[in-house]
Amino acid sequence: MRKALITGVATGQNPRVIAGWIHQALGGNLVRALRISRTEALRSYRESSRRAYQANDDVVAGWIWHAALDRRTCAFCWSQHGTLHKPGEIMATHPNCRCGTVPKTKTWEELGFKNVPETSVQVEKGTDLFERLSDERKREILGPAKFAAYKDGKLKLEDVAGFARHKEWGPVGYERSLRDILGEREARKWTAEAAKAKKMQEEPNKLIRSLLNPKRTLTDDEWKSVIEHVKRAPFASREVSVHKDIRGRTFLGRQLRGKEPSVIAHFAKRVLLENQWVDGTSEDQYLADLRSILDDHELSKVVYQGTDEKVYLGFLAPNRLPVERTGMNRRPFIWFIYSADYGTITSGYQVSSIDKITLPKGVKWR
Repeated sequence: MRKALITGVATGQNPRVIAGWIHQALGGNLVRALRISRTEALRSYRESSRRAYQANDDVVAGWIWHAALDRRTCAFCWSQHGTLHKPGEIMATHPNCRCGTVPKTKTWEELGFKNVPETSVQVEKGTDLFERLSDERKREILGPAKFAAYKDGKLKLEDVAGFARHKEWGPVGYERSLRDILGEREARKWTAEAAKAKKMQEEPNKLIRSLLNPKRTLTDDEWKSVIEHVKRAPFASREVSVHKDIRGRTFLGRQLRGKEPSVIAHFAKRVLLENQWVDGTSEDQYLADLRSILDDHELSKVVYQGTDEKVYLGFLAPNRLPVERTGMNRRPFIWFIYSADYGTITSGYQVSSIDKITLPKGVKWR
């Protein structure tokens, strides 16, 4: 394993290639081999950067923690993003951590140059960025129980950061448990609150599934509970393929990869490829636009079973969005889909007519 890691890092191999060598040498679990290759390869790159910072401490004041801040970034790394550290400090990461360091140079004045505009890098702290996220994203990052405690003011993002020292690997970081942060009693309380909230979410999904029976109807109050539930639902967080024609293009400040979180892949397609929303519309505004039709008096609903045998609830209503927010290919209706199995929005876009929506035969509009 040692030889595989040294050779792989020295020759710039992809962690997947290194993992294959480790797997051949040790056998066992390929997932574990990949975790080792990713963790140790990145550790070596960080360590080489740290030593370069130390060797140039006459110019380098320290390093700044930098996290990807995407759907795979954990709460611990969110809490550390943007924090400043001394040049010689070892980064306290965790297995599979993708975070890196950004050198923080001394100011021009500290270097002996007066009246020179400051060019030192500035990275906004993850704790500040976190506060501007939607509740759906915060819940994804913290998890249900911690999010419930956070909403009640019992917990802050920085509270989740835990640090320890391993006898072999040195400083390590980890996400603290709710029990560790608030104590046993409070942890049980917020875990119970999260379980209660989950149960409340399950009831509307049961009502949706019941509508697969064409003879089943919902009362006004039942429909109200379903609609309110869908309003709070996040967009699916799993990664999906990005349309080949927009891969590599810049969208919402990022270069689109082959796969992106579902909401990014869908929204980028609606903006860059279909011109349904104007470029510059935020992710939160896109989701708000989709949810806005739920209060429309002309709202139509349909429950159906997809080819994957999952149950979906589709919504269709006239497009009443401001003209300045829609693109050149504005359509007269908005259609979006909610998954009763996953509790998430799976798609949403503008359509020219109901005939443009692909549905199983015989479904009943409500």
